[in-house]
Amino acid sequence: MIQRLIALYVVSLPFEYLWVRLFGSTTELKPYRIIGMLLAVVWVLEQLSSRRRIRLDAYDWILLYFLIGGLALAGFWSVVGTASLSAALHDSLLAGFAILAYLVVKHSGTDARRLERLLDLFVFSVVASILLAYAMGLSSLSDRLTAFSKNPNGLSFALGASMHVLLAKTFFAARRERASSYLVRSLVFAILATALLFTGSRGGAVAFAFSVPLHFVARRSSSGRRSSRLAALAPLALIGGLVIGVTVTRYEDQSAALTRLDRSGLAATSGRYDIWRSAWSASVDNMFIGMGTGQYRVKNRQYVSQLERVFDKRMAQHDVGTHNDLLEILTSYGLFGLVLYLLMLVSLLRRLRRLARSEDVGWFYPALMPLLGLMVLAGVTQNLLRSPVFFFLLAIMTAPTVSQMAAARLQRTVWSGGLSPAEIARRVPRT
Repeated sequence: MIQRLIALYVVSLPFEYLWVRLFGSTTELKPYRIIGMLLAVVWVLEQLSSRRRIRLDAYDWILLYFLIGGLALAGFWSVVGTASLSAALHDSLLAGFAILAYLVVKHSGTDARRLERLLDLFVFSVVASILLAYAMGLSSLSDRLTAFSKNPNGLSFALGASMHVLLAKTFFAARRERASSYLVRSLVFAILATALLFTGSRGGAVAFAFSVPLHFVARRSSSGRRSSRLAALAPLALIGGLVIGVTVTRYEDQSAALTRLDRSGLAATSGRYDIWRSAWSASVDNMFIGMGTGQYRVKNRQYVSQLERVFDKRMAQHDVGTHNDLLEILTSYGLFGLVLYLLMLVSLLRRLRRLARSEDVGWFYPALMPLLGLMVLAGVTQNLLRSPVFFFLLAIMTAPTVSQMAAARLQRTVWSGGLSPAEIARRVPRT
């Protein structure tokens, strides 16, 4: 039952604002949260009934530190009188749910084939959400595409992740894959690439483009095999380029998204530039200790108004986040939290690189490095730490560490007391 609920949870992720688009509802009970709460309850009850102990790794503890430490910092500053405890409780509750969903997905089985199926299911759901939004008249190529996501930037992250999965499946596909598979994958890739352009998200497009080269450094291969893999990408490039070219030519004068992509320089980033400078000022004011969870958002207007020059006046009229993951961590959890996050990224990159360069691992492990690159680069211009897709992908990336920890414990047990061959076979985790 757990695996079915996880699959349903993954399918619901691209439909975050389903109730908003269909009924205009502003409820916090979004589809993925309803399913996620049911999933969490069933998972916790299952753990209690089986009396199994979940062994958390370093990545899990860092996320839990952000959850508990951010709330504690907000509580400390609220005593001083400079923090909003209600904002901290609200954001901590949402973060706690996302982390719990992350733990469920990660610790419910580390079989690579299971994780592959979850990624495939996610890609299918992203494509379905786009097509359904257009079929129902909820999206138009003349506006910035959001489909059922909260905003175009969030959708661009999901689109980039889906495109990386398709690239990995093509680049590291079996040699005898049928031509029809390449054709279908190319058409889906073209739909996703076109949708990415029509989100009008410059940060999302740049993040995807700059993370693509990680596919080519993820695996060692002979020059002949590398050439054959590059040739396998030809259908994606050809069909994707054709669809994008025709669509862009047709709507270049009508689409607000394409017009937005034409902007460059400071005109394209003025709002974020204001936010980033004010977030840095907030960090300095708090001596890099951290303001606590959710605090910068309620103080954005105050700090933007203190800037000597504001390039986008709208930034002083709304309560917005930092639009940058590193600044979000620095303002919320301080310099210590930022160092922890950077160490987590470096450690994860090293682990994924070793896994990707293993022999006969198929497409799954080589896909994780580009996904990590996308996550880091997209986080430069938006707050992914509030995204359920971020935590889902992070669970997929860190799940192999669970099987590695189990294998290490098994090895220590074998060396210390000895196990029968049948017991060893039963305990060895599948990868």
